[in-house]
Amino acid sequence: MNSKKPIADRISKIPSPIMAALSGLLIVLALPPVSFHYLAFVALIPIIYSLYKDNFYFGFTKGFIFGLILNLGILYWLGVNQGTVWYFAFLSMLGAVLFLAVQYGLLFMLVAYIGRSLGKKVALWTLPVLIAGFDFITSRGVLGFTWNSLCYTQSNNLIPAQMASLFGCYGLSLWVVLVNVSLFSLINKITNHKKLKTAIVITITIFMIPYLFGGISLIKKNDTNNPKIKVGLVQPNVDPTKKWIRSDMRSNIQTLFSLSDSAAQKTDLDLLVWPETAVPAYIRYRSWVKNDIQDYIIKNNVSLITGVPDFLKLGENEYEFYNSTFFLTPDNQQIESYNKIKLVPFGEKIPLSNIFESLENLNLGQGNFDAGDSIKLFEVPLKSQSNKKDQSILCSSAICYESGFSDLVSQGVRKGSHLLVIVTNDAWFGNTSAPYLHAAIARLRAIENRIPVVRAANTGISMIIDKKGRLLQRCGFDEKCSATANLEVRSGTTLYTRIGRYFNWLLVGAGIIVLIISIWKGRQENKQERLI
Repeated sequence: MNSKKPIADRISKIPSPIMAALSGLLIVLALPPVSFHYLAFVALIPIIYSLYKDNFYFGFTKGFIFGLILNLGILYWLGVNQGTVWYFAFLSMLGAVLFLAVQYGLLFMLVAYIGRSLGKKVALWTLPVLIAGFDFITSRGVLGFTWNSLCYTQSNNLIPAQMASLFGCYGLSLWVVLVNVSLFSLINKITNHKKLKTAIVITITIFMIPYLFGGISLIKKNDTNNPKIKVGLVQPNVDPTKKWIRSDMRSNIQTLFSLSDSAAQKTDLDLLVWPETAVPAYIRYRSWVKNDIQDYIIKNNVSLITGVPDFLKLGENEYEFYNSTFFLTPDNQQIESYNKIKLVPFGEKIPLSNIFESLENLNLGQGNFDAGDSIKLFEVPLKSQSNKKDQSILCSSAICYESGFSDLVSQGVRKGSHLLVIVTNDAWFGNTSAPYLHAAIARLRAIENRIPVVRAANTGISMIIDKKGRLLQRCGFDEKCSATANLEVRSGTTLYTRIGRYFNWLLVGAGIIVLIISIWKGRQENKQERLI
């Protein structure tokens, strides 16, 4: 007698919490730096199966476990943050992971409620809308976070990622979940030969459409008449714990000049980019530092965007401090600046401290920055021979954490930006997964808006990316480096740039409608039970 049980029976005995944890782990493996992006297309099947197995009960528990594993895999590096003491680092990691896990618990609690109220099929096929809408909603507000969005599982899968130019990051999330749902539905129909063929066709169609669109997009040639800009970036690889030592200031600035010389020798640059807080001084008030930099860009006839700390004096003992980018040109002694709008919660600002002033006295090792209030575009003159005389382009900048927020970047594009500059400093987290995932996020920002990106990071990973997300130059982690490229700037406007924000709210609205119908039906059923 054969004692072996069918595979389906053995799978059905796997505890639901294990299935939920498996889904979380598979998503982590699909994200950079591992980037097994094809795992994302089956990653949600275990948790979906566990919901079916338990008749859509215990949704919060499943979602919490899924979110716990997913966000621990993404954010473990917060616990090794060199910018604060170890116990604050550990507590910030634990708090962030638990907070985000609770969000996923609430999401799957709603999914489970819809499944019990409207039926399993309705819950299954509305899951893509619910998760994509959830990704968008949880990116909003002072506690908004985006790195766990499912779209980033495809950030290095360049062909289907082109679909982001139509529907953005959250459109990609919807597609990833839709593939999972269609595969799960296909598996359920294996014994039903009549429905199996239809399910196969539907699944293949859903999977292949972004690949077909992406393949055509990548093959399509660019307009050779578009303006081009010669850009260079510098990755100084300075230890962040030593950057602010006063005696090392001149040495650190000299490192920037030396690497800039290396970039300038490769080509006649229009624009040079230094990383976040590259210059360890308040340039606006340190005349010798500003003069040295101004002399350098005049000598080399190149414009410069650099990350810097900045402050403004409002009155007696009243200041506002900013994490900023400065724009300097050879022909203008005035500094133009952009102040970071999206601050890292608990890292750069205690949330709600502008409302409850007592929170400003809370010291968790964080910075104490003020948020900027508007997008700033810098006008970069072009001197390249291939461009018309006196031509210039507009450039927007995003500082570190901001690059994860697609709507913030697209605001700059809608204002007319032709080039996106990202400055960052990921050195605090060492050679963990953080610099790799953070870098991959920039590729989607390029694709969404068809805008080239120059990303300068203190210790890496620095990149120059074309409008379709292709890497033209890359500096690895923990190395001194400079890189240059001749970039074709943005010329048109993508569907996502024009209406992407409306699509995101449409996802949220559709999810709310399904939930309202579920609640209404649940109340109707309760009334009927009372009448009986």
